[in-house]
Amino acid sequence: MSVKRDIADAIIAQRKKYDVETRLPWDKAIHDQVIERTSGHKVIALYAAFNHEVDTYAIMETLWWDPTLTLVLPKISNKAMTFHPVTGFQDLTPGQLGILEPTTAVTIDAKDIDMMLIPMVAFNRNGYRIGYGAGYYDRYLKDTDFIKIGLAYDFQETTVSFEEMHDIPCDAIITNREVIHAKQ
Repeated sequence: MSVKRDIADAIIAQRKKYDVETRLPWDKAIHDQVIERTSGHKVIALYAAFNHEVDTYAIMETLWWDPTLTLVLPKISNKAMTFHPVTGFQDLTPGQLGILEPTTAVTIDAKDIDMMLIPMVAFNRNGYRIGYGAGYYDRYLKDTDFIKIGLAYDFQETTVSFEEMHDIPCDAIITNREVIHAKQ
């Protein structure tokens, strides 16, 4: 097994130990930090949380109230990730991985995204993340210049060095305890 897989398995197991009620104040703290950072941006990319990830549904609901914003979520098709606008939960349905995905056909180009909020299984202080291992985000983020912010609980941090050449770091990581500005 790889170092990344070992770290991911351990953190996913730990994440599953916390029920929704325990995570509620953590999710609220992350929500508030995210909303503070969305001002002035026009197109924000987010993801639909699953598998005990940071709750992104409350973030979606808050952002939908801002008429100046376009919220886009990812869809996986043919081993590629694309982003599509969503205006409410009615625009989401379970996709091929069981994660809620947009039903809208319109695709938003990466150059039009101002900020992306990124899921992570684990992270380090250099802004690098471990995902589920399929590489969708690293491939999508490869030649982008928008703001990249990871969302995670503080216990998902690791001090183990796991970065690989193809990994794309986040500019910052918002946890329930702090906002970490990546050291790169």
